Amino acid sequence: MDGNNRWAKIRDTSQYNAYKKGGENLIRIANYLFKKHKVLNISAFALSSDNLKRSKVLISQIKKVLNDFLDNFANRDYNFFRIQILGEFDFLDKKTNDKISLLNKRFNSSKFTLYIFLNYSGKNDILNALISLKNSGKKINEINFEKFLLTKNLPNPDILIRSGGFKRISNFFLYELAFTELFFTDTLWPNLDTKYIENVIIKYNKIERKFGS
Repeated sequence: MDGNNRWAKIRDTSQYNAYKKGGENLIRIANYLFKKHKVLNISAFALSSDNLKRSKVLISQIKKVLNDFLDNFANRDYNFFRIQILGEFDFLDKKTNDKISLLNKRFNSSKFTLYIFLNYSGKNDILNALISLKNSGKKINEINFEKFLLTKNLPNPDILIRSGGFKRISNFFLYELAFTELFFTDTLWPNLDTKYIENVIIKYNKIERKFGS
């Protein structure tokens, strides 16, 4: 979900407003995909571990947006889809961690799930999984390795959409994207609309996926 800061500069508004708009857009697009296309799982890259190197002012604004997001959704009784936040949360205070824990524990019978990755690194996840697998004493193979990934309960994605104009993965799902169809757009994340999403799905449905065969 790239382009929030540039969106703020173009509109001469605060970073807080930009990330808040980005969060609202995520929920809007998720609702669209869940309801119209019956997509079962959506994964969103909200904050990379590499992003924590940015200014303390920006990280502070992101934390504020996160807390407001959690206050809004952790107390809502979801009947349609559930939200799970995954990643490393040691950069957050206890109060925020408790909010994330509350949201993640809220049971919902819906088959639709929005996964939000926060302070996540594909490189670190692979390294940590390898260490855990070695320490477990289990045989080193693909099946056992995948059980130690943070994404162990998620299917590998069919589609990845990168907003903001850059054509790179930026340390997201480095293991899981082996056969994913990649789409890149110059549109900044807060401006990304369902029309673009619909066009991606149309293009995707025309692709003959061979998975290396």
